[in-house]
Amino acid sequence: MALTTGQTWAQGLWESLFLQENGCYARHYRAAHLAAHPVQRVSDIALVPDLRPLGPDERRLIVTLRLRGSREVLTATAYCDAAGAAALTCGLEGDGGGFDLTLAKDGAVLLTVGRHGMWFEGMADFVEIRSDRGDDRVFLLPRSQTCG
Repeated sequence: MALTTGQTWAQGLWESLFLQENGCYARHYRAAHLAAHPVQRVSDIALVPDLRPLGPDERRLIVTLRLRGSREVLTATAYCDAAGAAALTCGLEGDGGGFDLTLAKDGAVLLTVGRHGMWFEGMADFVEIRSDRGDDRVFLLPRSQTCG
């Protein structure tokens, strides 16, 4: 019974977060914020639902980010499941680490980098976002109309 309740809850949370109008989340960090956080590497980050046909219990997100001073947009696919009573846990494809999503104020979500970090394949090298140091461990992402 708990598994069914968890699956129903996950589907309900997923639908309320990602299948409504403007079901994406994004953050662009302004120059003043980046100046106040000199070790923060991420300047832009977004979560967009991947709405291609899925299996009955699959929930996929496209995660994009840009690093400070770079024009390259890094992209990864995440597979998400329910994690407790009010969160999703998401793993990046190809052993790319993962993150947790929880609800935040004003319809935003809080992305917390998982203990194994998050890995993105760039044009020149792999990029790691670490969970144990730096200012790229937690991101508050408001609902957005411009996730494209």
